[in-house]
Amino acid sequence: MGKLEQAYRLMQLHGIPSRHEHVLVVEYPKSGGTWLGQIVSAISGLPFPRNQMPDAVNSVYHGHYKASENLCKFPHVFWLVRDPRDVMVSLYYHWIVGNDKTKKFEPGNVPYHRANLGFDDINDVKINLPAFIEYAFTHKPSRLKHFTHMGSWTEFNSGWLAMEDKYPNVVHRVHYENMLADTAKEAHRFSRLLGKNHTLAQCAEIVEPFSFKAQTGRTRGQTDSTSFLRKGVAGGWKDDFSPEAIQVLERYAGACMRTLGYE
Repeated sequence: MGKLEQAYRLMQLHGIPSRHEHVLVVEYPKSGGTWLGQIVSAISGLPFPRNQMPDAVNSVYHGHYKASENLCKFPHVFWLVRDPRDVMVSLYYHWIVGNDKTKKFEPGNVPYHRANLGFDDINDVKINLPAFIEYAFTHKPSRLKHFTHMGSWTEFNSGWLAMEDKYPNVVHRVHYENMLADTAKEAHRFSRLLGKNHTLAQCAEIVEPFSFKAQTGRTRGQTDSTSFLRKGVAGGWKDDFSPEAIQVLERYAGACMRTLGYE
């Protein structure tokens, strides 16, 4: 996403009081927000502008927006949460290895993070992961580099947890793992939240074009490290986490992840 586009979206969301009633999808990166945005768009009937300048109409806006009272002025905020162990592995591949999306839309990000970390072998994920997790929780890019920085996984999700408590009818928590387990059931819940009347069977049809297999031609778990949609599973972190990585993550995220139901 270009900086001009980011600025326009922030103006729409945080600027002067708006006539629009956007639906927001918020997530810490690599939690499945694009997938959720596609489904919410199909259920609501609102457009979902991706990697382009949005029109000035009601839309589904997806981003890594930090929690704020201002964002809760909109009628619906779908807050997506994912197990931080899976997030860290997925983020490693996104920031350090790179994929088709980073090459096209974020060409400077991978070299930037690689230079900061200086790994000898970027493909040795298990060895590198403890240092990467430390970096993901402590590195703060300059405002020039990323003026919409969302903070760490813990900062981001703790903020939205507070907004969920304060605005329970606006902030709707969604767990990536629940979407994987029964996508149609979750979509049916979204339909009710949005005041629609889709049946469960209709929701099953709506979500099918956005399934991992429909979008990649691969079954879930069949990995392509060059793709933005790399693996599409929950629990894959077990292949890459060492005891040291667990300790680092526990230090920065243990309490928050347990609050959100991740033991």
